[in-house]
Amino acid sequence: MVKDFASDEMMMMSAASPSTTFFRSLKRLYIWHCPKLKGWWRNETALASAPSFPCLSILCIDCCPNLTSMPLYPNLDRLLLNSSSWKVLPSSFVPSSKLKFLDICRVKDIEYVPEEGIGNLTLLQELSIEDCHNLASLPEWIGNLTLLQHLRIRRCSNLASLPEWIGNLTLLQHLQISDFPNASLPEGMGNLTLLQELEIERFPNLTLLPEWIGNLKSLSNLLIRNFRNLTLLPEGMGNLKTLQFLLIKDCPNLASLPEGLRCLASLQRLIIEDCPMLAQRCQKETGEDWSKIAHIPEIYIGAFF
Repeated sequence: MVKDFASDEMMMMSAASPSTTFFRSLKRLYIWHCPKLKGWWRNETALASAPSFPCLSILCIDCCPNLTSMPLYPNLDRLLLNSSSWKVLPSSFVPSSKLKFLDICRVKDIEYVPEEGIGNLTLLQELSIEDCHNLASLPEWIGNLTLLQHLRIRRCSNLASLPEWIGNLTLLQHLQISDFPNASLPEGMGNLTLLQELEIERFPNLTLLPEWIGNLKSLSNLLIRNFRNLTLLPEGMGNLKTLQFLLIKDCPNLASLPEGLRCLASLQRLIIEDCPMLAQRCQKETGEDWSKIAHIPEIYIGAFF
């Protein structure tokens, strides 16, 4: 682990050759809070020569805002970039990158994600982009990541919409998306038939959820949070025969549940929180919607968290 490195702008002295292979057996490298660090070599002219860490599989770069260049890591499996510069990423990948997990969080200088350098991450299985408030659009090459199983896009306030290509990610099993003030949910999401968990949050312009949600035949967890203008849930939810957990939170204008919930024999747990009209209709024995949910073993209604 390298932490609080502040004595110099470069990690290695100029006497070391960029072709030198350091720490041949090193598998994990953590670089934390090195605000002055800019690169690995004093002399960057031979940066593209032999990689320095041939066995490195996990790399974490945290709070290094001026770091813009690193050696290549041909066998890197997992990369976390937090509160650092986006520019360090394209310089770190080789054409046949083996990266499977990429987590980008609180990166201020990222406005778009270029294909050059990182558009070849064809083995990627998990991608997380969070709190990148200058990111203006999502790149089309993400739609070509056919092995992707986990996708998280949250709190990127400058993103205007969700692209239709999200429906191309047919192996996706877990999807978390939040904070799209002017966007709708793309029709293509109905193609994600292997999706097991869907978490959607803060789509303030949506008044109803699309019927294609009923196409998500493998869904076991559905979490709906902070839909302030949501008034209606689709009857297609009655087709979610594998659904086990349903959370509905902070939807003050949602006034009823779909009739199809009666048919969901697999539903084991229901949480309704901060939904005053819905809570009233779901009161045990007396509420108008109680008969739709009476078969569910665990029901929580109110404000719990």
